[in-house]
Amino acid sequence: MEITLASGTKVCYSSGDISINNDLNISGNTKIVVLIGGNLNINKKITVPVGSCLAFIVKGDIKISGNVGDKLFSTTPHLQGVYIADGIIDTYQPNPRRGEWFQASWGWPFLCQRRI
Repeated sequence: MEITLASGTKVCYSSGDISINNDLNISGNTKIVVLIGGNLNINKKITVPVGSCLAFIVKGDIKISGNVGDKLFSTTPHLQGVYIADGIIDTYQPNPRRGEWFQASWGWPFLCQRRI
């Protein structure tokens, strides 16, 4: 379900899980709040430009795949936005030499942080 409140402002709702399997690039001057009744699985980059906002509020867990980011250290953000979970925010990291940089706000009762 999607509700448009004003030009460029949307609230979206899903009662189940959502997976982001392609890069997600938010347009300029866009404000989006996504309410998820299940889990959020992030498998690709999420880019939010200055002047825009993207917020995920998740009843379950947020799982960030090891596919998000570059193999070498980068100063380019790979995950931007606001992320709030009632469960765990898991930034899984299978390769300790891999460097990721997130430009995000986290909200959680418990964070399982594996990327440094």
